[in-house]
Amino acid sequence: MFRVAIDVGGTFTDFSILDEASGAILDLKTASTPSDPSVAIESGLRELMETLNARGDAIRQFAHGTTVATNMLVERKGARTALLTTAGFRDVVEIGRQTRPSLYDYTVPKPEPLARRRHRLEAVGRLDVSGAELVALDEGDIESAARHVTEHSIEAVAISFLHAYRNAEHEQRARERLQSMLPDTYISISSDVNPEFREFERTATTLSNAYVGPRMSSYLARLAQRVRDLGLACEPYTFQSNGGLMSVATARRYPVRTCLSGPAGGVVGAAELARRHQLEGVVTFDVGGTSTDVSLIIWGEPMVTNARSVGGIPIR
Repeated sequence: MFRVAIDVGGTFTDFSILDEASGAILDLKTASTPSDPSVAIESGLRELMETLNARGDAIRQFAHGTTVATNMLVERKGARTALLTTAGFRDVVEIGRQTRPSLYDYTVPKPEPLARRRHRLEAVGRLDVSGAELVALDEGDIESAARHVTEHSIEAVAISFLHAYRNAEHEQRARERLQSMLPDTYISISSDVNPEFREFERTATTLSNAYVGPRMSSYLARLAQRVRDLGLACEPYTFQSNGGLMSVATARRYPVRTCLSGPAGGVVGAAELARRHQLEGVVTFDVGGTSTDVSLIIWGEPMVTNARSVGGIPIR
């Protein structure tokens, strides 16, 4: 029986396969296929299985880390995305916060929002800070947004209403109405993706989820099919940014959680080594083709944060 771990980077795709009986590990490095990362995964996995003379049903665990979502955000190669938000809040993702890395340097350009201003749409409807309805949601604004999405060939929509973290009803109704009118459009709502206060970060995270959603979803669907075609009976799992694993279905719904997927896997492995060797402080340094990631580990425990900036965009 074997366990397989795969790290998909912008330049290379790396494989490690563990023989559970002997404890031996076989490694393989192959060129990534950016147009469809699942192609490199299939070819590399097939080569490993042939080398080991192993059938698909002998692989009992499949886990992969990926920088696909990260690269889309850094290189701005995601879907054509619209934002639907509370009337008066369409510019939250552009205004951001006063505190920023180069506060007094006016020559530093701000990152462009993932949704252009003309695709940031507003809907009348308002909740108060407790989640109680102050103004009813205007269904006409939702229908108008659906027409805009169709007219401009929008692929994904992020919905982020004021105080939706306290009451998701308006967002859920807007999603249901949009989905009925736009069945092929990828839709994310903030009360599902990041139900926390702070409008800028919540909206930016939801917008990022929608922006990477269509292409991550289709990539993961192709990956699952290729794995099945190789005869693997186990479900492919994806690393989250917190170092845990999630199913393909979950990753397709919350692709923003994979923004630091690959580097997180390395940190988990380094933390285990640090614990085994009782090392007080360890710094991990992961240099890839697109980005470089650094992490700090103290007595075997990685330092964690609930927010990171990816391509200048705050991700919760």
